[in-house]
Amino acid sequence: MLHQKDIPFNMDCSYDQNLRELPLDPQEMQKGLEFCLEKLDTEQAVADELYRASILSLIGVYQRILGKFDLAENALKEAISFFHIHNASMQEILVEARLATNLQWKGNHIKARSMIERLLLKVQKNKKLKKGPLYDILLIHLAKCKFDQREYKGCIDLLTDAMDIRVERGEIKQIDHVTQMIGIARQKLPSLD
Repeated sequence: MLHQKDIPFNMDCSYDQNLRELPLDPQEMQKGLEFCLEKLDTEQAVADELYRASILSLIGVYQRILGKFDLAENALKEAISFFHIHNASMQEILVEARLATNLQWKGNHIKARSMIERLLLKVQKNKKLKKGPLYDILLIHLAKCKFDQREYKGCIDLLTDAMDIRVERGEIKQIDHVTQMIGIARQKLPSLD
C-alpha cells in the first residue's frame, strides 16, 4: 500500500473557514500528485491491484484538494472497485468516504451526507471496524457535511466525539487537525450577547 508518508513531497494541509483542506504548499502537492500518477505505471502497480487502489485513493484525495473534482471522482471510483473485488472492506469504506467528500465539494451535500451516514451505520454494526480508525474518520466526514448545511452545533458535537477517540489513541497530529476544525465551527455559532 502507498501511504502519504511514502510521498517525498509536502502533502500536508490546513483548513479554511469552510473546513476545506488547503495544501500548505500547492506546488509540492502538485509534485506529489505527479509522483503518485507515475507510480500507477510501475510494474508493482500493474501486478498488485490493492497497491494500485491505494495509489488511486491518494490521487483522488489530492486531485480533490487541488480542485480537479471529476478526475478525483474517477480515481476514487476505480480504487473502490479494486478494494471491493479484494474484499478490503476497511479500505473500501475509507475511499467511499473520500468519494462522498468529493461530492460534497462539488455541491451535492445531500448525497454526500447520505453516503457518510450509510457508511457510519455499517461501521457501527461491525465491532472490528468500529474499533479501528474508520469510526472517527467518518464522524469527521459527517461533521463536515453538517457544517456545510449550517448545523454547527451538530458539527461540533461530532468533532468532539472524534477528538475524544483520537486523544484516547494519542494521535497528536490528528488531534491538532480536529482542534482546528472545532475552532472554525465555533466561530460560526451565534454569539450569546
